[in-house]
Amino acid sequence: MSWETDARALLKAIRLECMDDRGMLTDGPGRTEVSQHAQVFGVLTGALTSASGTVHTPRGDLNVAWEKGAGGIQVQISGDADAISRIMAN
Repeated sequence: MSWETDARALLKAIRLECMDDRGMLTDGPGRTEVSQHAQVFGVLTGALTSASGTVHTPRGDLNVAWEKGAGGIQVQISGDADAISRIMAN
């Protein structure tokens, strides 16, 4: 198997095991908690596959919007400055 095949299989497993009924990624298989980290990484890795969208963290302190185009993925993070700083520090 090539690394591309492995990557596709991993993304499929993540969507199957970690996506809740709202289309948000949970913090792990069998978990119900969602975090801003999971959503950001979902957008950046392609696990969240829609052409565009917005997710909001349960605490309401962070919004992540993305749009896929010919030039790649554009991501906009907005919300509480402390929440954004926590993501950027990790």
